[in-house]
Amino acid sequence: KQQERRGEKTMKINSELIASCPQFLNTLGNRELDLRNTQLITIENLGILRDQFDTIDFSNNEILELNIINSFPFCKRLNSINVSKNKIRRIVGVKTITMAPSVADTGNKTVSY
Repeated sequence: KQQERRGEKTMKINSELIASCPQFLNTLGNRELDLRNTQLITIENLGILRDQFDTIDFSNNEILELNIINSFPFCKRLNSINVSKNKIRRIVGVKTITMAPSVADTGNKTVSY
């Protein structure tokens, strides 16, 4: 579903977006979902993924905050998240979860964890 944000079109995670994005086995043999360059502003509604992926690439979007606890509650299989080149200023919950996925956040201006 698209929504308008300051005259730009932004995407929300839904079944149509998931179906249109590449899904593959990466070089490590992990099942990966590629959501790069999809104009996402938030990470939400991941229950529709049904815990099918080991890695999700959210790089090159407009994401402002990464909340591990709220955004990934049903993703027990997930072990890697790439949020590089977004606008993330804050990452919440990485230290509070024992099985937190690794997070690549290069190219953001993260000010708090």
